[in-house]
Amino acid sequence: DPFLARLDKNGNFENLGTLSVPATDPFNVGLINTAAGTVDDKDNYYFLAFGINLQNISEPLQLFAGKVEKISSLKKGGQPINIKYAKVNPGTCADELLAALSNPLEGALQDIAFDPASGNIYTYLRAPGISPTTGKIAWFNPETNPTFNCIDPAQPNIPTNELSGLYFGSGSSLFILTIDGKFYKA
Repeated sequence: DPFLARLDKNGNFENLGTLSVPATDPFNVGLINTAAGTVDDKDNYYFLAFGINLQNISEPLQLFAGKVEKISSLKKGGQPINIKYAKVNPGTCADELLAALSNPLEGALQDIAFDPASGNIYTYLRAPGISPTTGKIAWFNPETNPTFNCIDPAQPNIPTNELSGLYFGSGSSLFILTIDGKFYKA
């Protein structure tokens, strides 16, 4: 199981404990997406996890949002961390999620960002096709029946497979960061 770490200003880290996978159906295995995490304005840490049916790998993955409350109060240790999991429905993003999760080497769910204005969690889903391709912005509310909603960016984003992160700037503007050091307003 992966562990959650806290970094200080000098780059030193301390192990806060292990992240346990979500409970899944029989013959399924849970995986944690260690690439994507975000913190809300109430001191909750969110990350994504998956459930894979080992008897039928062509079955769509189950997607979960993990929530760790009071993240700043966690102390150094190696014990499992208390996690609340909620299943995230594919909603209007079923095709995009299926394409992204079917080929994780192309960069599936590389980051998530919390919008303090709406309380929603956002991610970027690249569109299927030969790279580079444009994608869609997807969001869900982690507190109320989490369901993905896909939207086209208000301003068409630059096609890229090299997403390195997402963040919200002033005025609740979502920005997409790429590994070439550029950022694009979504």
